[in-house]
Amino acid sequence: MADYAGNYRGYNIYISKKYPKKYYAIVNNRKVYFGDIRYEQFRDKMGHYTDLNHFDTKRRNNYKKRHEYDRHKVASAGWFADQVLW
Repeated sequence: MADYAGNYRGYNIYISKKYPKKYYAIVNNRKVYFGDIRYEQFRDKMGHYTDLNHFDTKRRNNYKKRHEYDRHKVASAGWFADQVLW
């Protein structure tokens, strides 16, 4: 099994070995992949890709506006990216 990264709101998060994804979570016995190692994020709450943190609030706000339609569905890839990386 892949490396355990941590737990977020009751979901186990693992480091992905599937390029280009950063992490995956187990939801209802299926893997939900999220994050892309080719891009930076605001802040990685799991702490494994902190070298890609940019801490730019303007970029964060633009990301949240751009992904408004998919970041509110709990346990979706968009939700995990929003909660864990942005």
